[in-house]
Amino acid sequence: LPGHARALHALHDKGDVMGDVNQQNVLVTDTAMVTLVDTDSFQIQDGPRTFRCTVGVPDYTPPELHGLKLDTINRSVEHDRFGLAVLIFQLLMQGFHPFTGAPKDPTFSVEGSLYVYCIKNGLFPYLHKPTIKPPAQAPHLACLHPDLQVLFGRTFIAGHHQPHLRPTTQDWMNGLKVA
Repeated sequence: LPGHARALHALHDKGDVMGDVNQQNVLVTDTAMVTLVDTDSFQIQDGPRTFRCTVGVPDYTPPELHGLKLDTINRSVEHDRFGLAVLIFQLLMQGFHPFTGAPKDPTFSVEGSLYVYCIKNGLFPYLHKPTIKPPAQAPHLACLHPDLQVLFGRTFIAGHHQPHLRPTTQDWMNGLKVA
């Protein structure tokens, strides 16, 4: 798992951003070597010129970018940090997306996908449960090391309105190593 964070960390160290962080753009070999692919959609800084990432998968797109024209936005490492946390969550939680859940009130409905609604509104069902509960089949967040629980809270709750609070790639590498 630290390989995902390490690969993204190396990209960020160069001043670039992946932008379209998602499960199809991270390949892992049977020897645990991680490769970031679909590099034509990375955001690359070349001196004064910025080549933007114009695409994104809603499942991995941070709340502040939903509904915006991505070809007009300069991405930041904070945006990638959201997608990285989603990937790590899915790897540790048997593939469940961190914002997938079910309304506590059976009459509650949203337009579009519930997980996108939850992302946009910062409703992380595993820690923040006013209206949405995690899927019944999903593992409990408590099964994860406490440090990882804190990192997910920083990403999906504290980082909802303050993206700079999202854990860095180094934070994830350290947390995963401890866990």
